[in-house]
Amino acid sequence: MKKVLLVVAVVLMAISCKVDSKNKVETSEAQEVKGIESAVKDYVTVESSIVNWNGFKPTGEHFGTIGISEGTLNLIDGKLVG
Repeated sequence: MKKVLLVVAVVLMAISCKVDSKNKVETSEAQEVKGIESAVKDYVTVESSIVNWNGFKPTGEHFGTIGISEGTLNLIDGKLVG
């Protein structure tokens, strides 16, 4: 009986460690934003700004916040470019 349970456990581990090719993410090289010199710089209000993040995995998710000490946003035609 112990051998059967051991074999079942090993098989289940092997199945759960299978590589799933449908969840692969394609990446590309970073591209330079042209015309960023003309972007409007908007300074971040540190006291009232929060960055929230949420990460996902097959068995659940994680979330949290990141404190901001300083920063600027570069906007071109109202769109974030940097």
